[in-house]
Amino acid sequence: MLTPRQISKEQLKENFDLDNPYDTLESFLHGGCEIFAYVLHINFDYPIFCLKKGVSYHFYCRYEDLYIDVRGKMVFTEFIKEFPELRYAQEEMVDLGIEKIKKNEKFYLGLGVADQILDQYTDYYS
Repeated sequence: MLTPRQISKEQLKENFDLDNPYDTLESFLHGGCEIFAYVLHINFDYPIFCLKKGVSYHFYCRYEDLYIDVRGKMVFTEFIKEFPELRYAQEEMVDLGIEKIKKNEKFYLGLGVADQILDQYTDYYS
């Protein structure tokens, strides 16, 4: 079985038959991270955090010492490799309620894809 990180755009489209901006896992890593963090929070009750430095930011969840985003659960050193500019950013727990992220006009497209990814690859996130 592929890990979430190994799924290509073509495989995602084939599996979920989608044609929207959230058609790759990368779209939830760079640009839709708040949507995926929200879905993780709703499904597993993980608290949502944000690293922000200047215009760079990333929303994710935490469980004990693990960091969780669309790539799955990982330790900080692995997690931060994707965001080296955020290595020393201040971590904040955030209240990312649905009303705040619905401001993203494509929220519902992303929400559906994120739910499907989570359903198919639950073991990587739970």
